[in-house]
Amino acid sequence: MVRPTVMYGARAGDGPPADLPQLLCGVRQFSETRYGQHLLEFHQLVGTMPFVRQVFYLHAEAAESNFAPADLPTATRFSYMDDSAERSLRVHLNPARAQRGVGVGGSRPIRQPKGGLPEGIGCFICPTTIAYKSGYRQLYIVHTVNGKELRFLVNPYPLFEGHMTAASVIHEPQSWGPRGDAATPGRIERTVMDVYGVAADLPGSLVMFNGVDAGATIPHHYHLHVMQHQPEDLFPLQLAAKEAAKSNAARVISDFATGTLLEFVNHADIYPLAFFRAVGLAGAQALAAMLNRWVDLWPSATANLIAARENGEVTMYLVPRDREFNRAPGMEGVPGGLEVLGELVFTSPAECERVLNNRITHRELRNMLQGLRPEKVGLLVAE
Repeated sequence: MVRPTVMYGARAGDGPPADLPQLLCGVRQFSETRYGQHLLEFHQLVGTMPFVRQVFYLHAEAAESNFAPADLPTATRFSYMDDSAERSLRVHLNPARAQRGVGVGGSRPIRQPKGGLPEGIGCFICPTTIAYKSGYRQLYIVHTVNGKELRFLVNPYPLFEGHMTAASVIHEPQSWGPRGDAATPGRIERTVMDVYGVAADLPGSLVMFNGVDAGATIPHHYHLHVMQHQPEDLFPLQLAAKEAAKSNAARVISDFATGTLLEFVNHADIYPLAFFRAVGLAGAQALAAMLNRWVDLWPSATANLIAARENGEVTMYLVPRDREFNRAPGMEGVPGGLEVLGELVFTSPAECERVLNNRITHRELRNMLQGLRPEKVGLLVAE
């Protein structure tokens, strides 16, 4: 019997579906010659199921085949309040994430791809490396989002329960292309709508896109991060959006092309980063237009995109970033989507020691995020 995994959109404690069948991994022999057959059998098992159910079985299969290290320590979250005790930032202590640069399989040499779709040699999210580095254990599902096929993979170094990487089937870069290129606006719109589409297809999910030099650890292969998220668990960025709206500190921008509104928060007392918020499909389209504007405006523009459900609707956030100022002072890694949400991921022994010995403060975390704030972000909404 597989270990229970909470389904996306379900409440914690609901447990597995009542009709859970026996998965195939219990009788498998994991080898290169059998891998293709195992993948085919798994796709036949889940192929007619709703996407949410397919994701459940993908995680159940990963748990049973044990392709990821089984003894990874769990992540711990800490909250730090400011002097007013009204605003907080978080630390996400996750030493296992430090191993992700090597990947499952450690230093096992990488096999060359054997034909088929173009692959990146040694790319952790291309099929040949997925199979070989996992000891022929890691399976995946392919789901069409926004007219594009994405390969959904269980992340072996998770940030949260249900963490997946959703990677393009074709090996293509994370970058939306150079400023001024004719194809760049289309790539930007596709990226925004991919984030929206995955969040729409997976209720109870948090979806993130990290731009190049904005937290993307595999910049040579386009991918998103997807993980389970309960709507009531609001991140500091989401709480800042609510505070800004309540205090009339959010600037409301009309997007006449889509007939929708964008909220722009650029108030350092409320949140150390400037960000946009939009609701629904039209809101996502308006965010794509704003991101295009940022790329046109700033030579080293990059960004983080986040989508989650708020009040039952897919709500998106755009955090403009600058590739030349991508480091947070006092933090060893390159901050990505979770950091700009107000939850800073610490993985190194030195970082963990600071937290566990109570040598970190809200002010320090705030300064880390402020170091990511693009100097000219206000030009985006200049009159």
